[in-house]
Amino acid sequence: MKDIRQDKTESSLFDLLQKYKNNRLKFPDSIIRNNEWGFDQKSAYVESMLVGLHLPTIYFLESIDGTRYCFDGFNRIRTKFDFYDGKFALQNLKFLPEYNGLLFDKLPGVKQSRFEDLKFKVVTIQPPFDLDSVYELLQRVHGGRYVDKETFFYAIEKTKAF
Repeated sequence: MKDIRQDKTESSLFDLLQKYKNNRLKFPDSIIRNNEWGFDQKSAYVESMLVGLHLPTIYFLESIDGTRYCFDGFNRIRTKFDFYDGKFALQNLKFLPEYNGLLFDKLPGVKQSRFEDLKFKVVTIQPPFDLDSVYELLQRVHGGRYVDKETFFYAIEKTKAF
């Protein structure tokens, strides 16, 4: 595996939303297709954030123009965006059942603040990079269960950024 330049940071909900709205954060659809979470998974993830559990790292590939492409963590980011925007209510919660049926704006203020303030650990793989090495890294992060190589390279090709 060749050396991979990485920038390790933390990003808030608002940081990521701003990048997304300014078209500086993109989600390759061929990676996420057939892999989106249902409402129970989304609710469990939000509940994890609300009780303060550790959030897994998110991986971006950065193009030469600075646009970031999410190749690991789509569901986590999208869930946070969608819950914040009121696109789904919590359901089937195990630790906070009193919040079942609530949208973000109906949560107690302290929980809204916790949700807004939580930061994602982000690794941005910076150019230049060897795509075979990036794929190997993502395979290792996923314990060998990342998308197949053909799907990964198809997603890379569709972005027209690398």
